[in-house]
Amino acid sequence: MKVSIILDVRSEAWKIAEWGKLAEKYDIEGVWLSSLMNAKDPFLNLSLLARDTKRIRLGPIAISPYEIHPIRIAMSILTLHEISGGRAMIVIGGGGTIAKSIGVDLTNHKKIRRVRTVRECVEIVKKASIGEEVNFEGEIFKVYGFKAKWAPKEELPVYVAANEPKMLRMTCRVADGVMVTDIPPEYIGKMVGRIKEEVKNAGRDLAKFKITNFYAWHVKKDYNEALKEAKIYLPVRGAERPYIAQTIGLTQEEFEIYLKNHEKLMKLMREGKPPEGVPEETLNKIAEGVTIVGQTDKLDECLEKLYRFKREGVDEIALRIYGDPTDSIKLIGEKVVPYLQDS
Repeated sequence: MKVSIILDVRSEAWKIAEWGKLAEKYDIEGVWLSSLMNAKDPFLNLSLLARDTKRIRLGPIAISPYEIHPIRIAMSILTLHEISGGRAMIVIGGGGTIAKSIGVDLTNHKKIRRVRTVRECVEIVKKASIGEEVNFEGEIFKVYGFKAKWAPKEELPVYVAANEPKMLRMTCRVADGVMVTDIPPEYIGKMVGRIKEEVKNAGRDLAKFKITNFYAWHVKKDYNEALKEAKIYLPVRGAERPYIAQTIGLTQEEFEIYLKNHEKLMKLMREGKPPEGVPEETLNKIAEGVTIVGQTDKLDECLEKLYRFKREGVDEIALRIYGDPTDSIKLIGEKVVPYLQDS
């Protein structure tokens, strides 16, 4: 199982380049940057890293066609692909904080037609990525006469961010891979099984379809500090999904408390203020259930958790690192990468 890292897109490009060079030194597969509101452009913020490295892959996640027209997405990722000498990759998604901020009602499923919109975006980007002329008459998007004559010959992997059945089914039919999000090891086998069945039903080669899990990494010298960091980011870890809550052992009462206080938890993430009304034990259970929480000198449990993903058929783990990532990159490079390669 390959290991990639997800860095904070709000960091300076020169810092991302330095961290990326360090990651390349340790044979980490790739660097991802998320597309976020009030943040920097992930395509541009990867440009120095693209210039200053030779092997490591790099790409933005999860770029939404509600925010950028697919042809502009294609132009940006192909430019990054050229700068990097053919090492770019991309995840297309059907949501995004920017979409919400510009007035897209992501809860109105009938109006936004999420699966169709993402599918057409993937089809456009994939066709553009191989230098073919794109003439596309879709239900959502239309493109006439676009041709990237300068597109590198190297394959540009196009993934889709998907967790739910309809989006997964579509992804398995048109994309090169899927990035699931915050799926714990206890559930990942079911998810992988569903994905492989959909790929098989689509008549596609399982060996060429890649499964990636976006998973948060909170490992520090002090376990309590690691747990504290993990709890800050709980609102974006997907525990509001009933099947995730059930998998990590939340009782119905704990689940309802979590849902009721989700906005308070968002305030914790934004302002660092602990929420009232949510038991500490519940927060600990969620943090330890949907992230990697550990201590640098006691890595065995973390490594075993990661190995379970490999055992269940995950091709790549994408570890979201918070704060200064230098120590985490070294630890992942020295301990995690060799372990997952050798075991």
